[in-house]
Amino acid sequence: AFGTPDLLGYNTNCHFFTVELKVTSGNKIRFSPHQISFHVRHPLNTFILVKKLAPSLSKLSDKKLDEYYLYEGKDIQELAASGLSLDACCSSLDACRLKLESLA
Repeated sequence: AFGTPDLLGYNTNCHFFTVELKVTSGNKIRFSPHQISFHVRHPLNTFILVKKLAPSLSKLSDKKLDEYYLYEGKDIQELAASGLSLDACCSSLDACRLKLESLA
């Protein structure tokens, strides 16, 4: 269905959750009206994982890593308006994994 998140997860606590995947090279994140509507209607146990691409580099020795941010679905309207200036609930892949594993 339109707006349905990209991932449906199930953790070891037998807890379902959804994750919308987004990629950006700046601070703005684009959402369809259907995606916003889904998260407004389902504010609990829904998440948005944003991958911010590292700037392209001319030297391999200066290689920077992409950054990852996890937001709760209930914050989608503020996230759409504010972009990555909104504080994330997690800001590394490992922290995101721990957050999703701990849902009960």
